[in-house]
Amino acid sequence: MKYFGQLILSFLAVVFSTILIVSVLFSYFSVQTDRTQIQNTMETLSKSIVVMAIDDDQNGFDSNRLDQARATLSKQDIKLTVYSNQGKQVVPANTTNTVPEKAMEVIKNPEKAYRVTSVKNNNQTLTSYYQLELGQNNLGYIKVTTTSATTSPLSNPMRGQLLLAGFIAMIIALVFSIIIARSISKRIEVLRSATKEITRKNYDTKVKENNFDEIGQLGNDINEMSRSLKRQQEEIHEQEERRKTFMANASHEMRTPLTVIGGFLEALENDVIPQKDQKRYFLMMHDEVERLTRLVKDNLDYERLRSAETPLRIERFNAGEMTNKVIEQLKVKAKEKGDKLILDSDFDVPLNADRDRFTQLMVNVITNAIQFTEKGKIEVSLQNVEGIVTIKVKDTGIGMTQKDIDNIFERYYKADKSRIKTKGESGLGMAIVREILDLHQADIDIQSEVGKGTMMTITFNNANNPVPEETE
Repeated sequence: MKYFGQLILSFLAVVFSTILIVSVLFSYFSVQTDRTQIQNTMETLSKSIVVMAIDDDQNGFDSNRLDQARATLSKQDIKLTVYSNQGKQVVPANTTNTVPEKAMEVIKNPEKAYRVTSVKNNNQTLTSYYQLELGQNNLGYIKVTTTSATTSPLSNPMRGQLLLAGFIAMIIALVFSIIIARSISKRIEVLRSATKEITRKNYDTKVKENNFDEIGQLGNDINEMSRSLKRQQEEIHEQEERRKTFMANASHEMRTPLTVIGGFLEALENDVIPQKDQKRYFLMMHDEVERLTRLVKDNLDYERLRSAETPLRIERFNAGEMTNKVIEQLKVKAKEKGDKLILDSDFDVPLNADRDRFTQLMVNVITNAIQFTEKGKIEVSLQNVEGIVTIKVKDTGIGMTQKDIDNIFERYYKADKSRIKTKGESGLGMAIVREILDLHQADIDIQSEVGKGTMMTITFNNANNPVPEETE
């Protein structure tokens, strides 16, 4: 059975049960009220008539008056029995009946009555015992009995009205149940359709959001799931594009040195290269092998940084001294390009970082500046202000476009396509820089103008990389 039918049945079951319970309770209390009303009326009428039969002079009953009282009550289908103050029946006479002991115990107090109800052959008998007194004298006891048809929910005159009211209530409940169930099932059908679209990878599917009830919150969750799946799909697509780009670039980077080495080896094998030039060709092959080695090493290094396989070893060291050593190592390379490499900084610049990764960072950034600068100047400066270490690398090279700036940290991206054949260049330097900065929670800002040069500003916050106590 569908959810719509289940809702209808549940609503109707609740309404039917409610109507049934209310009807039974109403009938029960109606019967009890009728019974009590009959008893009260019967007792009041009987007591009033019997009181009229009291002979004040004789301090007892006047038999003539009592007979008239009984005759009057019998017309109302009420039987009257009178007992002496000892509990023996005196009217009608010639009997040995007495007041039941239970009744005697109850009606010792004249304000109380002992009532008994019995049902036989669909007839209901109501009996009441009570005491009559004149002044402080007990005149005796009176029993009042009446018999009527049994009053029950099935024979109650209001049964038809109750059934009609219940029928009308069921119709109204059915109408409202259909409206409510249709509304709920329609909302569920909307969610069901949305989930079907999502399973078909249509992640742009959305349902109306609200927090009115659990169904609305479920719709919000479905929308959030759709957005999350869309983001994952975009990430997967982006990663696939990066993989394709990586494979293409890696193949290109490796194919060039391998082609060169293969050509030289074939030439040497066929004695095409003169004996005097063979050493130079061996040195060229050695350079290409080193280039391949660097390429593989940079790839492995980049992947380790991305996956955080090698944890940082934070320590406090002098960044100015470390940068000066890097510059001394790279001056030869800068001289080959005709560049001036200058350090303009305070020598004492304390920094909390991984010493080896910082060295790798500075080597890559300065090497990148040398790659893009020819017969120019490269200035490196460091500054520490209240734990904020700022490093600036400014060159007078070819500069970069905004597109180059946006993509410079992508693996194998080359701002100047002519650098593809640049000796020793792997295209991974700046990608590694980005990973090192992210691990240190450091920032980098690049300002560049084509034809005029580039300035990279790196900012470390020592508070982001607290030094472990054992290494301070």
